Amino acid sequence: TANIILDCKYNIFVLLSFLSLYFCFIYKYFVPLPQIKKYMPILNSRQSRILERVNEHGQVQVNDLADYFSVSQATIRSDLRRLEEEKKLVRVHGGARRSTPLASEKSTEFKLGESIAAKKAIAKAAGALLKDGDTAFLASGSTVHTFAASLDDSIHLDVVTPAIDIAYALLSKKNIRVHICGGVLYRNSLSVRGEYSEELLDSLNIPVCFIGADGIAADGVSCSSPEEAMFTRKLLRNSLRRVVLADSRKFGQRGIGRICPLEEIDTVISDAGIPDGFATLLRDKGIELIIAENNEQD
Repeated sequence: TANIILDCKYNIFVLLSFLSLYFCFIYKYFVPLPQIKKYMPILNSRQSRILERVNEHGQVQVNDLADYFSVSQATIRSDLRRLEEEKKLVRVHGGARRSTPLASEKSTEFKLGESIAAKKAIAKAAGALLKDGDTAFLASGSTVHTFAASLDDSIHLDVVTPAIDIAYALLSKKNIRVHICGGVLYRNSLSVRGEYSEELLDSLNIPVCFIGADGIAADGVSCSSPEEAMFTRKLLRNSLRRVVLADSRKFGQRGIGRICPLEEIDTVISDAGIPDGFATLLRDKGIELIIAENNEQD
């Protein structure tokens, strides 16, 4: 009787082992990967929190996440791989960014209500680049608008702009002479573009220009309008010093209109929230990075 029981147990063990190997073989070679993923566990707590930080900041760095969660960089890379497999984000060199990085086109009026404190700090830092008697080109955009509105009433300047909201913001500053570009009015950006504006650019030597951006990534600066990108490219070609004003939310984002590679920019002014990886990237490319002190809360 004991031998019979032992034989039964052995046969059951052999049968279960065979079935395990059989199902492993079937799943490995015949079941599509998406079907297997349906039975995988949901994201763990750390991966969910990583995704929250990516969505909040636009882009994150592996070393920053490792320090924040007190785990190894290898663990973070594994988490990012899993999140990318789930199409939650896109891995980039040294980190990851949002899976939908293209910036949508918003009106200047709407964008003026975003990151207000950061824009004010950037505007103050940008003002330090100008001195009495200078000539500057101010492109369109909410951060450039904030910069224009913050200019000291006593400074004597010549300002060229395609943006009617910026021209209006300078109206009360009696020591600033404003030159407005001509062309077709684009309501979202409150700026004019077209043949007349481009002819004006061709006739000018611009000592310094200040532009905004909807996105700054490793491959360059971009905006949400291809037409605006074309105009800004010509502006940069005719400018001796090219300054980008962008709050830290813009890093890791891209717009559909590519303005220029990073190497064509001289100075970037942003706030302290800029990811460390981007700060290092800019400095490695010889771009002056000015971090504006922000003492207010958005």
